[in-house]
Amino acid sequence: MRALLVATLVAIVVSTSGWVGPRISGIIALFPVVFTSMMVILHPPIGGPPTAAVLANSAWGLLGFGMAIAIMHIAVAQFGSATGLSLALATCVLWNLTLWQRGRAMRKARSP
Repeated sequence: MRALLVATLVAIVVSTSGWVGPRISGIIALFPVVFTSMMVILHPPIGGPPTAAVLANSAWGLLGFGMAIAIMHIAVAQFGSATGLSLALATCVLWNLTLWQRGRAMRKARSP
C-alpha cells in the first residue's frame, strides 16, 4: 500500500510535467516526492515523533543534493559525464561530511 501511494505521487508529478514544463516540474517534484515518500514509509514502523525528526533534519541533506545536481548539470556539459558525475558525488559526500562534523561540534559544545 505504501509503495502504491508513493508510485501514485510520482505518477501525478510526471503526468503534470507536460503541462508545467520540465524546469518547474523538476523543482516541484523534489521536495513533495522525497518528503511524502519518507513520511509514508517511516511513519508506520517508527511512529510520528521520529519521523518528524527525520523530516526536520532532511532539508539540509536535500540542499546538498540540489547543489550536487547543479554542479553535475554544469560539469557534464563542460567536462563530460564521468567528471560531472564524479564532481556531483564529491559534492554530496563533502556536504554530508560537513553536516556531520557540524553536528558533532554542536553536540560537543552543548555537553558539560
